[in-house]
Amino acid sequence: MTMTASIYGRTIRIKPIQTKSGKPMTVCSLAVTLSISKSQEQHTEWINIVSFGDVAENLAKLEDGVFISAFGRMQINLWTNQEGSEKKSLQLIADNILSAKTSRPGGGRKKKESGNNPTEKLGDFYNDPVEF
Repeated sequence: MTMTASIYGRTIRIKPIQTKSGKPMTVCSLAVTLSISKSQEQHTEWINIVSFGDVAENLAKLEDGVFISAFGRMQINLWTNQEGSEKKSLQLIADNILSAKTSRPGGGRKKKESGNNPTEKLGDFYNDPVEF
């Protein structure tokens, strides 16, 4: 069985490398903040991201600390550390990555163009305070 997931967090240690066949590959860690059930506390979980091809090339262009959303297949890595203890970590093989920086460079609001907004014709149909 496979588990697909979409996770959102802040990048750290972005490292572009190449596979033995020369294919682009980029790895990084993602700090994902999770809420602890029945508590107001939060916990940061570190999830490794592995990407290949165009996704790897795009991830390699980002800086540490950028918020991204990553979608892909989850895996659990098992290994033995130098002290002989067995360890495990979560890893996402990314099929797609969307950077907050990519989706809106500069971070500003879009300029409203009169006449091109299909929601203008609907008026306040949903009585929604959020503008699109």
